[in-house]
Amino acid sequence: MTDLAEGRRIARALEDVSEGHDEPMEPDPHPDRTRLFRTPGFARMRTRWNSAEQEIISAAKDQADYEIDTSFADVYRIMNRLYEIVREPLHDRNTGEVVRDDKGFVVWHNDEFGMVAEDWSRLTERDKEGFLHQITTRLLTWEQRAAEMRGEALYAKAIWEERFALSFTDAPAPEGTKRPTEADRTQHAQAGAREQRYMAIYMTVRSNKADALVRSMERIAMRLKDTLV
Repeated sequence: MTDLAEGRRIARALEDVSEGHDEPMEPDPHPDRTRLFRTPGFARMRTRWNSAEQEIISAAKDQADYEIDTSFADVYRIMNRLYEIVREPLHDRNTGEVVRDDKGFVVWHNDEFGMVAEDWSRLTERDKEGFLHQITTRLLTWEQRAAEMRGEALYAKAIWEERFALSFTDAPAPEGTKRPTEADRTQHAQAGAREQRYMAIYMTVRSNKADALVRSMERIAMRLKDTLV
């Protein structure tokens, strides 16, 4: 088998296992598939993680949140200083003290509709100019940090693909056969690259969170600029 043919097999297997893994599943209405079902099986459909899955997902989410909070601490400091002007803090009914969340940030008072009460008319022109300056002068740093996280996600994906390719090539033949089928090799590659795949997914999630944070600050800066007289 030539290296070119082997490369095509690996690429095809990689495409099969990774296609749409970060997108919602879409229905397949093909008659051969729909013929299998008389009634929907929604009663048996699982809509929650099981305990083991939830523990892993929660740990990954907490770690990603910690890294984002640490890398973009200025974002949260700026936004909380802004909120201190336009919002009202929630006070404990018994002690009268300001309520804070598990990260030490102030919990804000909600209006009668359950939304955080805000009065943006409290922002003066000087406030707007100050916040706009703080955001725009820090965007360079934030964008570079987000780009670094994007780069790490790309590296993680490359490592996963390389590990998958090596495991695909090294797949042993099942007992009683001369050579493994393509399905056998794909299954072996998936098992051999499982850790690298989840690392790549984690890095992608972290990168997406960083990108979303930077975009949000860009929109806030644009809004502040638009409201300046």
